[in-house]
Amino acid sequence: MDSLTGLRFLAMIPVFLFHSSLEGIFDNARTDWDYLNALGTSGHVAVSYFFVLSGFVLTWSYRPADGVGRFWRRRLFRIFPSHWVALVAVILLIGHYGDLTDWSGLGAQALLLQAWVPDPSYFDVGNTVTWSLSADLAVYALFPLLYRLIERIRPGLLWLWAGACVLVTVLVPVVAQNFVTDDRPMPLFGVSIDQYWVVYFFPLTRLAECLLGMLLARIVLTGRWIDWMRPLVAVPLLVVGYVIGQQLPYLYRLSVARVSPMGLLAHGLSRRRGDGRAAHRAQLCCPVVPKRSAERQMPDDRSSVGGRTVPLPCVGSARADRTDA
Repeated sequence: MDSLTGLRFLAMIPVFLFHSSLEGIFDNARTDWDYLNALGTSGHVAVSYFFVLSGFVLTWSYRPADGVGRFWRRRLFRIFPSHWVALVAVILLIGHYGDLTDWSGLGAQALLLQAWVPDPSYFDVGNTVTWSLSADLAVYALFPLLYRLIERIRPGLLWLWAGACVLVTVLVPVVAQNFVTDDRPMPLFGVSIDQYWVVYFFPLTRLAECLLGMLLARIVLTGRWIDWMRPLVAVPLLVVGYVIGQQLPYLYRLSVARVSPMGLLAHGLSRRRGDGRAAHRAQLCCPVVPKRSAERQMPDDRSSVGGRTVPLPCVGSARADRTDA
């Protein structure tokens, strides 16, 4: 887990650089444009990593015994106080140095509902980066239900379901490109506002990435990992996927060619500090039984982990907070 969360620092760098590229930081317009083009969609890829990581960490650390109400309460108190303080500070700064002419979206932003509205006056006003918290809030609302459903999936089918999540991320830009019509163009990128919103901001689109992270966490916890999938393999795959993605139409560049290797990188990093860590965490609340004995006790084979001595399926951890973008 330290390796996973440690990569957040590196992932924040392209996000910061991308936002800086939109501000025209150079005196020469040509240099600004070259800088933006050089960054490509690296910032978008990093944001997708944050959503995959969020689903992974939530699943890894979730304690069902705490109850749904306590989970939601902790999530809300973790997000909203600092969000409101930051929003007030941003409004004061904009009022002092600029002119905040459109207040229509600030109410939705205060409640973290702005990502549901396909209008820049909602998702691109005030403290604009909090759109990701708006998407997170939707994930938190659904997480206890999704966790129960994922727990019911047989370990042997977890990779199949992870592939289904990847397929959804591929289909979203296909739907946006061919079926979403809008005459409001984005200032850049050659796509409409609605198309960009569906692919990038829409919370249900981001839910697929969080689900991928949740499934990968279950894959590690149930021992269905790929033994050879280490960072030294996943990183080159991610680089190749990024290069290929840059040749695709813009909407497809945002995640299509990278979400699979990005998920595999998270999968590999979660095991970098020792294969036994997942089993150790699960042993905090579950007994350990040999596979043959487990199969007699569990007809659905949910505790079978490729012949290893394994914990019965559950998720237990002393750490309970996620790490988000």
